[in-house]
Amino acid sequence: LDQRAETLYAEMLDANVGHRNPVCLQGLLNSLAVNGKLERVEALVTDAVARGMLVDRGHYGSVVKACRESQTPTKALGIIREMRQRGHPASILEYTQAMGAVARLSP
Repeated sequence: LDQRAETLYAEMLDANVGHRNPVCLQGLLNSLAVNGKLERVEALVTDAVARGMLVDRGHYGSVVKACRESQTPTKALGIIREMRQRGHPASILEYTQAMGAVARLSP
């Protein structure tokens, strides 16, 4: 499923459709995040920034969600800090996802 979503996203970019629309990326990020594909989510966010897309709290939230699913709480906490530094303070959603990442490692 993730690969099909990525293929559709790549086709959209190739067709120059929605290449700067942040909503177009969100669905793909969520699909990958719930499966713990942290590296891919981060790569797509980095690529979106390079393309000039306005990355927002929702995109960073997908990174935090991927951190939770991949059990990388330290990275989740770093993303919370990065969000603040980039002018996108975390909401209760991102904080609870980061707490979930921490909780998954607790005995």
